[in-house]
Amino acid sequence: MIGFHPNPDLSDLQWHLGTQEAIDQVIALDKVWSARDHEAMREFFVDTVKVTDPSGKTTSNFDEFKNMLEQENPSVNWEFMYAYSVDIDPS
Repeated sequence: MIGFHPNPDLSDLQWHLGTQEAIDQVIALDKVWSARDHEAMREFFVDTVKVTDPSGKTTSNFDEFKNMLEQENPSVNWEFMYAYSVDIDPS
């Protein structure tokens, strides 16, 4: 197992490197999100996803989240630079 020993002062806090599979999921989500293919994003979220946007508006399911995304300014963009996977408890 690849991992890091916990700080002896925080024996209940441990973390280990996660999997490439988790990173691949983030990369796949970024591709459909940046393409603004909101319906394709559905497979990456549970139906009851809860999101609070910077203005404080909260969604309580994927359809509300999708509607919120569709109302965003289309000029909003980002550069995906890296992803890493951390697993608190690999068991």
